[in-house]
Amino acid sequence: LCLPPCPVDCIDLVSAGADVVPANDQRAREKADRARARYEWRNLRLARDAAARETARPASSSQPARLTLEQKQAVIRAAVARVKAKRAARTR
Repeated sequence: LCLPPCPVDCIDLVSAGADVVPANDQRAREKADRARARYEWRNLRLARDAAARETARPASSSQPARLTLEQKQAVIRAAVARVKAKRAARTR
């Protein structure tokens, strides 16, 4: 005690027991519980978003589209025409 003992025994000192938690410890525990809850909700949200992205992705995007011979030739002809047009525009 910080006070000298009272000669008159009018105050009974009662042990607080193990059930009572100091206020700072209680606040720290509550803060940790809130942080844990935020962490768990964040993990759930990230998992949900990843699943949504996976279902939104088209299944055929994992394999490149197969072009027919005619389509390939048309793409090449268009590219050659673009190059020729650029060269013609530069020489003018």
